[in-house]
Amino acid sequence: MQIKRHPFFCVNAAQSAGTADINLSDSCIDFLCTAGHKGLYGPMGTGLLIINSETTPDSLIQGGTGSDSANLNQPEILPDKYESGTPNLPGIAGLNAGIKFVLNKKTDRIYNSELGLARMLYKRLEKAENVILYTKMPEKSHSVPVISFNIKNTESETVAKILNDSYNIAVRAGLHCAPLAHKKLRHSGYRNRKSCCIGIYNKK
Repeated sequence: MQIKRHPFFCVNAAQSAGTADINLSDSCIDFLCTAGHKGLYGPMGTGLLIINSETTPDSLIQGGTGSDSANLNQPEILPDKYESGTPNLPGIAGLNAGIKFVLNKKTDRIYNSELGLARMLYKRLEKAENVILYTKMPEKSHSVPVISFNIKNTESETVAKILNDSYNIAVRAGLHCAPLAHKKLRHSGYRNRKSCCIGIYNKK
């Protein structure tokens, strides 16, 4: 008897959690992971792994769970399987507060506000002579409010420092935790990019 197996589907929602409605009960997502400090407004160093599958991944770190100390093996029950050592209770409390903040504001309101600002920014950058845009105009239903751009013949870190020091504008410069994506872009003639992520506190 041959058993058919399907590949597991893991979604990185770092740029969409908090702005997009994600329904795991009506999707093919097996694992959803996201950072806590971005659209969920939690502290840095926090994150989430939501398992929507009967199969659970192996734990990367083992020992010191406290819930079954007499057993030399890692507990299989959840969430203990993934909670080795002392839990980051201040971080968890902060992430909980961030999620409540998002739920109170409503993701659709947050998304519409941020997307509107992102589109306005894109139109302004599009008119600037020395600006290179790496993303298309953000469109509702299939875009997050993130714009990648650079200034011609200028390192992204240099532009980010000028924006921060002279205009009090914080953007993300460098490789954005995605060196392979930037490696592919460089093969196409692109340099490092800046990422501008619109947030709920941004105004016109």
